[in-house]
Amino acid sequence: MATYENSSTMLRGLPGPPLWVCVLLGLVLIAAGLLVLGDVVLFTVISAIFIGWTAIVAGGFEILHAFWTKGWGDSCGSFCSGCSTLPAESCCSASRWRVRCS
Repeated sequence: MATYENSSTMLRGLPGPPLWVCVLLGLVLIAAGLLVLGDVVLFTVISAIFIGWTAIVAGGFEILHAFWTKGWGDSCGSFCSGCSTLPAESCCSASRWRVRCS
């Protein structure tokens, strides 16, 4: 039977934060909460803009990664592997992409 060491025993020697740090942190969080409640529209717009720019940057990295990645021929081949109604030339027109329809 495996036994695991209790993680709380490893932190016994560390002192807790001073009282003034806890009070200051509480006051800062209360002030931030009141600020957000006071102007919900502004913080909604700020968060929407932040999320939008994050999505744009992530999309740019996805585009760069798409051009950086090698081996697109296999993905095109798996996309066109059905070969039911479309000929291979119309699905993957570049000659370097080999489509195996058997």
